Amino acid sequence: MRGAVIKETLVDAYLHALQQKDEQAILLLVPETLTAQHAAQARIEQLGGHVFHQVRIDYVPQAHPQWVRVVIRGVYAGSQNEQVEFSDEIILHQMDSRWYLMLGQDRNAVPPPPTSQP
Repeated sequence: MRGAVIKETLVDAYLHALQQKDEQAILLLVPETLTAQHAAQARIEQLGGHVFHQVRIDYVPQAHPQWVRVVIRGVYAGSQNEQVEFSDEIILHQMDSRWYLMLGQDRNAVPPPPTSQP
């Protein structure tokens, strides 16, 4: 089943999927209305495969209670075993009593018209 009932569970699953470089697990957090493969791959390229430490998660309420911005900060060991600080921001949306990671593009979006070349 996509998403999660509790937003904290969704964020934990997202962080675990990043650490495991598990694109499919990230995609299961995203609603079916979004295409998120490229966005998930980009997040994995940026932060994937690291074990996160000293993680701080801030849930920032938005104007509507169904939307939450999540700011994630922490550290991981770099290639030279140095501490590398990281931060990530994700948007969560609650629909039908489940929370979803809003990552990627709307599947039903109308592409922009082509631009003419001079």
